[in-house]
Amino acid sequence: MIFIGILLSMATIAFLCWLLFTLAVFALPLFAGITGL
Repeated sequence: MIFIGILLSMATIAFLCWLLFTLAVFALPLFAGITGL
């Protein structure tokens, strides 16, 4: 049971890192385009 919890927490951390990376890739050029940099 503890092993499943550790695995689930690692998967959650990996998913959040992927989400943050995807958000940075798509949001930063949009922000730069809006601000006119």
